[in-house]
Amino acid sequence: KREKKTTTTNTCLVLHDNPHISLTRTFYLQKASIPSFLQKLQQLIHENEESVRLTLSSQVRTLVNDARTRTFFAWPVVVPNVKVHDGGTPPAPPCQLQKWVQAMNQLLESYQQPPYYNPPSFHASFASIPGHDFASDDGEN
Repeated sequence: KREKKTTTTNTCLVLHDNPHISLTRTFYLQKASIPSFLQKLQQLIHENEESVRLTLSSQVRTLVNDARTRTFFAWPVVVPNVKVHDGGTPPAPPCQLQKWVQAMNQLLESYQQPPYYNPPSFHASFASIPGHDFASDDGEN
């Protein structure tokens, strides 16, 4: 991914050119496991191939990675035409995202990797900065 770095007050803001929706936590595989993982992932994608239309909120959230080394600025995925007032619980995101996360969790479990967050926090990160002092949420990316 290509990133643009912008210097702000003593902090380096990294702008992400290609926001994406995460379906897993960050995970690590041993080199010998990568070919079989990729083969299973390709099969999973083929079995779950379905397009989905997403709506992103215009309200920015801050999320912190598990290691608390980076804060991300993100647009949450929302269900269109439903307003959530402060303190309210947003409705579940599209079922297809949930289905993909369940499929990925099963695959990751076979490699002793952690599942995605429960409940999932679907979002598109568009920028990040080092550290966690800037975050308003104790979330993930």
